[in-house]
Amino acid sequence: MLMCRASLAMRFFLFCFLGAFCVTALFAATPVTASSSCDKDPECDDISAWAVFTRITLKLSASGSDEAIAWRGAFDHKAPDMSIDITTHGAKETTAGTVGLVGGTVMLTKGLTLKPDSAIDALDVPVLYIRLAMTLLQRVFPNGPGQIVGPTDIDHTDQVGIKFATPSASGYIPAPWHVKGTVGKLPDGTLPFELALSMPLRQQDEQNSSVTYTMKGELAVLGQPVFLDTDSLEGWTIYGIGPQIIKQGNSTIYDYGAKPQEDPQYRTIGDIRAFIAAENHPGVKDATKNFTGFWKEKCDQSFGLLIKHYGDEGKYSKVFCGPGGCGDPSKSRLTFITGDKMYEVVSEDELIILNKFGERNTHYRCTKDTNLPITVE
Repeated sequence: MLMCRASLAMRFFLFCFLGAFCVTALFAATPVTASSSCDKDPECDDISAWAVFTRITLKLSASGSDEAIAWRGAFDHKAPDMSIDITTHGAKETTAGTVGLVGGTVMLTKGLTLKPDSAIDALDVPVLYIRLAMTLLQRVFPNGPGQIVGPTDIDHTDQVGIKFATPSASGYIPAPWHVKGTVGKLPDGTLPFELALSMPLRQQDEQNSSVTYTMKGELAVLGQPVFLDTDSLEGWTIYGIGPQIIKQGNSTIYDYGAKPQEDPQYRTIGDIRAFIAAENHPGVKDATKNFTGFWKEKCDQSFGLLIKHYGDEGKYSKVFCGPGGCGDPSKSRLTFITGDKMYEVVSEDELIILNKFGERNTHYRCTKDTNLPITVE
């Protein structure tokens, strides 16, 4: 399911917010330069060459509006951590605050009042626009930032649209679009830029058939950690980020978002890192058990989970299998199962597995043979 709503911070155009079933096709966390599963989609750009930049500023405004929004971001793509200062200009109600991300799973905000059902917008919106600015530069400079050697004028028209995304939101620039502006290169490698992006609007009113966005900022290198383990969390609101279950009457909605923690036990950034490490701990090796095989909630199902040893540490991979085949074990989260918080061992033939929405599902080992195709028994 694909849902669209106006972004929290900007009303310039709509972003699409992805339902849970779309999330698996995207990247696991939200570093700015991470790529979704582009495959050979010409509208999906690999901007990993721009990951060298970890201090990014961007000011955005739209034609016909007196409002603007500015972001000043610091990024660590490996952690992944990020901190983004947000300031609005010209709006009736000025917004100023900070949104952060620790370890790709815990969101922090300070000075921001967010709606519970759209809190993650505070993170998605700046990341999407920063990704868009990098994508525009990538289209003009396909060999990456090393192609920029000094002040350069940009005047580029493109007949291929642009798709850009986070795990919970996506944006799209329809073709044909045009970007005009300048980009420079300072002695320390900083790239100041000013871009004017013009694109068509999908509206029947011909008088409002296009819009222009002005994007001004710079790409640079931070040179220090985004967060120190000793940094205090006083004054911050803490959110868990990831798949969420929302109950509405008799309906259950599966979404990806940020949920405020009612009674967080964290006092410092280090506390958050310790929690993440504990949650991701693979458990302990247990040579007395072997969980290899095909596992299903019901053995007559035509789909299930393939669990088998992967690597030389005694850990298991767990991948989904169906009539079309199985997932790639090299991309799965490796685990010992025993002692892993994502699993409860009932026996060697019965496991309770915690799914990404926090639900506990019982699986039974239907066969120990990992070479058999998934079929209805």
